[in-house]
Amino acid sequence: QAFPLLQDALRALFGIERAALFAPGADGGLRVTPLMPAADGLAALVIPPDDGLSALPRALARRAPQQFPGGTEDAALVDAQIARLLGVSGFLCQPLALHDGRAGVLVAGDALPGLGTAALWRFTVAECAEALMPAVMLPVAAPAPVVGPAPAAAPPVAAAADKAPAS
Repeated sequence: QAFPLLQDALRALFGIERAALFAPGADGGLRVTPLMPAADGLAALVIPPDDGLSALPRALARRAPQQFPGGTEDAALVDAQIARLLGVSGFLCQPLALHDGRAGVLVAGDALPGLGTAALWRFTVAECAEALMPAVMLPVAAPAPVVGPAPAAAPPVAAAADKAPAS
C-alpha cells in the first residue's frame, strides 16, 4: 500500500513520472521488485551487488542517494539500460529500508540534480520508510496492584488447653 502512495507523492511533489524499486534477490543480485509497477524489460536485469560502476549498488553501499546523469561515457551499461527502459535521461538512486528488513533502491527517473539532499525529498523518503516498517508490538504492562486499606487482622484464637478449668 505504501508504494502507490509513494508514486503519487513522487509525481505530485517532484514531477517524477517513472520510478522502479530494486531489492536483493535470493542470489544477492539487485532485481526489480513487484512491490511497485515497473517498465517492461526491467525484470530481466540483475545487478551484482559489487558492481562499482552502477549507481544502484553504490547507493546501497554508501547508504546515500546516487545520481545517474545519463550520457556519461564511464557509466555502467546496466544503468543506461535502466534509463532506456524507464524512458528517462537519468535517474536518482535512493536507498530505502523495506518492510522485510532488506535494503532496496528506489530509482526515480529524471530527478533533478541535487534532489537527494533536498529537505522535502528526505522527509518523503523517511515517511515512506516509516510506513514500510512492520508494526512493533510493545510488551503489555502488568496491571498495577490495587492500593487500598489493609485487611483487618483476625483476632487470635485461644488454644483449648489454655481454657482448661482450674482444679
